[in-house]
Formats: sequence, C-alpha cells, structure tokens
Amino acid sequence: MSEPRGTASDRPVRVAVCGDLAPEVLERAYRMAPANVELRVADLARDLDGALAVVAESHYIFAIPEGVPTSVVLAADNVKLIQMLSAGYDKVDTRLAIERGIPIALNGGANAPSVAEHTVLLILALYRHLVDQAILVRGGGWKGPAGSSEPNHELPGKTVGLIGVGFIGRAVAARLRGFDVKITYYDVRRMSDEEERELGMSYVDLSELLTESDVVSLHLPLLPSTKHIIGADQLATMKPSAVLVNTARGGLIDEAALTDALESGRLYGAGLDVTEEEPAPVDHPLRRLRNCLITPHTAGPTQENWSRRLDNAFANMARVERGELPEWRIPGSPERR
Repeated sequence: MSEPRGTASDRPVRVAVCGDLAPEVLERAYRMAPANVELRVADLARDLDGALAVVAESHYIFAIPEGVPTSVVLAADNVKLIQMLSAGYDKVDTRLAIERGIPIALNGGANAPSVAEHTVLLILALYRHLVDQAILVRGGGWKGPAGSSEPNHELPGKTVGLIGVGFIGRAVAARLRGFDVKITYYDVRRMSDEEERELGMSYVDLSELLTESDVVSLHLPLLPSTKHIIGADQLATMKPSAVLVNTARGGLIDEAALTDALESGRLYGAGLDVTEEEPAPVDHPLRRLRNCLITPHTAGPTQENWSRRLDNAFANMARVERGELPEWRIPGSPERR
C-alpha cells in the first residue's frame, strides 16, 4: 500500500480514515488527496490505542459508520468535521458528536445511483423469479413459463410507493419512470409542487401508500422514530400481491412480522439488501424463504462511486478549511465547530 506523501510540516491538514476500507479504496484515497493533506488509517480492530492517537491528532475524520464508535468521538479533540463516506450513520455516536459540537456530514448522494439500480434489480428479480430460475438452469433443469406454477409479472401499470425521498429515493424514481409506473411517496418533508412534477411523483400519507402500492421501497435513515416503521400492523394493510424492498437499514422492518407475512402468503415477496443483524445469522428465518431475496449489504459500493464519495469528502473538507459551512449535515448537527 502506498504511504501518504509529504511530512507533518508540509501537510498541515490531517485526516483519520476510520473503518475497514479495502486496500484499493485506500490507494485511491491517497492518490486523490490534495497535496496539503495527510491521510492516516485509524485501524480500530488491529490497534485501538494507536487508532485513537491518530484520531486525536487529526482535523477531519473520513469514515464508514462502523468506524465512528463512542471511543473515536471522545478522541476527536481537534476534529472539525466527521465526514461519512456512506449515506448511513446509525452506528455513529451522533448524540456525543453533537454534544461536542462536531458536525457530521453524509456523502452527498455519491452512492445513490448504485443503490437505486440495486433497488430496481430486486424488484425485477422478485417479479421474474430470477434467482430460482438461474439456480434451476445451473443445476441442469429447464422449465419454461408455461410449465411454471409461479407466473412472472411486469412493472408497467403498477404503483410504486417510496418511503423517503432523499438522494437515493429520488434516484430510484428517476430510474422507474421508464417502466411506465405510477410513483407515490411519503416523507416527513413534502417536496414542492414543482419538484413533484419534475420527478413524476405524488405525495400520499403513509397509510395510503402502504394500502395502494404494488411495490413499497424504503429509503430512510434508521432513527428512533423510524425503527420498525414497517411492522405487523403496516404489513397487514399491504396488498397480498405487493413486494417490499429495503436497501436502507435493516432495523426499519420488524423481521419477525415480515417472516410471518411472507410465510402465510399475506405478502408476495421481499427484497432485502440489509438485515437487523449483519451478517444475518445462518439460521435467520428469512434466509430459507423462496419469496425473500437477501443480498449482503452490497447495494452501495461500486468501483465508480468510491471516487465520487472521496471527491465529495475532500470537497467538504475544503469548504470547512475556507471557513464555509459543510454540506450534507445530518439533522441536528452543528454547522461548524
């Protein structure tokens, strides 16, 4: 792995990189770093004391959620900004960071295209029984649609309800417009009439969205107010033919209630890129259901968007260095330290 260029004297801006990032991602970060920036890896798993010493000497933290536990926030005496490389921040001790006056910023939608693609992928895979059919053929079998007891479905004419319309929710809407679907949304902050027209979406309350949608897709942060936003009561109001997709955070869904709905046929299918516990236990009941597709939290990272994430991180750092406010701050986060 390449070492950061420069020395402490000619690189006054120090950045602690926190979290288990792949070597190629770190290499890219080193290549993209401005000349006056020193990147240092804070490896909490291998050397906790050394990692916290790196954080204590740093002006910025670039991190994935697992990289910012309480110990890191406590050590961040000189940190001006915790810059997430992800859209999620539920594992970050945000309360302590806010108390200490440290702003926290997200990645500015850098991974929105990839998560949106994965969302549409899960919908289509469920409607076309893609995984089962591919496994059948790979095992030597062959069954055409006429001989199948599980008919395929198509998207045109369906209603897709998006819960949450931040960067990712809007990217999903943009990709669905070509499928000739009706797109509705629910969010705590309603968009303007102009934005709704531009994105081809109409606002409905949550109960109506759940009742009327053929596909429900979740794009919310995990907060106390959103935990288990989809539980037994909500699932009971959905169409038996409906599909539920979650590429956000596992805790948004009561998984026991989802298992019951899928097993009983009260819900057609579910596509999950996230689970409450990750990795999902081997004996997780949702793993064995054919009408539930689970991918291992892989919707976000792509070769293309790591550069966008790092670009946004360095740009936000530069704003703070110029005395400007960082963009993409989480709710409640201070403007500056």
